[in-house]
Amino acid sequence: MLLNEFYKPKVTNSIETAATRYLQSKNAYDRDAFKNLMQAMSKMGWIYLDSGAFSKVFVHPKKKYVIKINSNTDNAYRRYVYIIHEFRSRHFPKISDLKKIEINGDEYYVYLIEKLQKITGPFILEL
Repeated sequence: MLLNEFYKPKVTNSIETAATRYLQSKNAYDRDAFKNLMQAMSKMGWIYLDSGAFSKVFVHPKKKYVIKINSNTDNAYRRYVYIIHEFRSRHFPKISDLKKIEINGDEYYVYLIEKLQKITGPFILEL
């Protein structure tokens, strides 16, 4: 274990509140809910990075981790996080904290994930 692994950043109350407000007000076609989330995160210094079918990801230039906020329930990723925590490996990304948010019986999560570096170059895997 590395010394810097003893410090584990946590999801702050303000991030959890912004995510909860977003999840409570969103629906499949509500751009205002996402816009409000982006504004709230921006006030805390977070920059919208990207999204997929299930999550929105934010990055902070001074932090060594990203924030992933579920925008849809994502049971597959939740299981993946369980595997990461249950079976430690240096090859898995470090997820230092997660918060569960329940809205109308559905479970959503906010994750703090270590910021990974982009790898460039041609890579050939031989089997």
